[in-house]
Amino acid sequence: MILNIVGFFLISLDHYSQINVSS
Repeated sequence: MILNIVGFFLISLDHYSQINVSS
């Protein structure tokens, strides 16, 4: 269960990072 949350968090962070770079 925890792993699922960590994975989701990692994906969210990666997406946020991508947006930051794009900006």
